[in-house]
Amino acid sequence: MDIPIVFSTETVAIFKGPALVAALAASACLPRPPSAVEQPSPEIVLERVKVWIYRGGQLTATGHAVRSVYDRESGQGAADTVVFHVSPSGRDLGQGGRAAKGVDLDSRRVVGGIRTQVADASGGVAVRTGVGDRAETPTAHFEGAGRTVTGRDGVAVDGPEYHLTAPAFSLYLSDERLELTGGVRAITGEAR
Repeated sequence: MDIPIVFSTETVAIFKGPALVAALAASACLPRPPSAVEQPSPEIVLERVKVWIYRGGQLTATGHAVRSVYDRESGQGAADTVVFHVSPSGRDLGQGGRAAKGVDLDSRRVVGGIRTQVADASGGVAVRTGVGDRAETPTAHFEGAGRTVTGRDGVAVDGPEYHLTAPAFSLYLSDERLELTGGVRAITGEAR
């Protein structure tokens, strides 16, 4: 088997068999140029990421992303094609009841801080509650401490018997409560 050994950026040699062992030993003794000593990048790139979020031992959210980039120094990250299921009130996902059905959030792109628990979603955001309500908005802002999702770029909400639109919204993940503000338009029943 041929194995290339790089001595410097200008010289490559190929060795076979016993000569490979001698070449490896010799190359280990060669001084490394100062530029060849690499510092680890502060950026970590992950593909097909799965996430489990716990609070006090309770599973409160699960999710996945197609691709994620995380900067270890700043604590900032970005992810593409993100899907999360959030259980309300920090309760375990299997505790039953209407609120315990949780909320699903999908977004094309999410940028935020792991340490700050603040994130901004863009490229279209879809929210689905456990009882079948669905909301769509171009962008949304997540505040982890208050477990809220807010948006100021308009929202359309569909439920079993209604369609609502509004310029802004606040979604409280703890009880799946959605507040629409700024002039709400409602269509109910068969008029939808």
